[in-house]
Amino acid sequence: MDTKHSDKLINRNFLHWPFESTDPYVLPNEGTEGYVEHSDGMVLSILSDSTVVLKEKSSPISDDQKWLRGALDANDWFTLTNPKSGKVLTAPSTTTLSIEGKF
Repeated sequence: MDTKHSDKLINRNFLHWPFESTDPYVLPNEGTEGYVEHSDGMVLSILSDSTVVLKEKSSPISDDQKWLRGALDANDWFTLTNPKSGKVLTAPSTTTLSIEGKF
């Protein structure tokens, strides 16, 4: 993810990818956990097969909707990690989002 456009989710591997939007997202602050929330109120959520989708926000926040925003790297990119699984938000193709590996 790129901070140069701090309210947009931009993937450094694909020009077009799931959930790209001209509408802003609300992201947790660096080093904190929280929702990744689209301007329509939907949030990034993990399904049982590790696929990531937009769903209605649960309250209190569920482990499947919680994301930890990592520190910036030398190029101003950061990761979003699901704290429960330790897996990182990944776009394996231009049509899917998932959580994979451990950062």
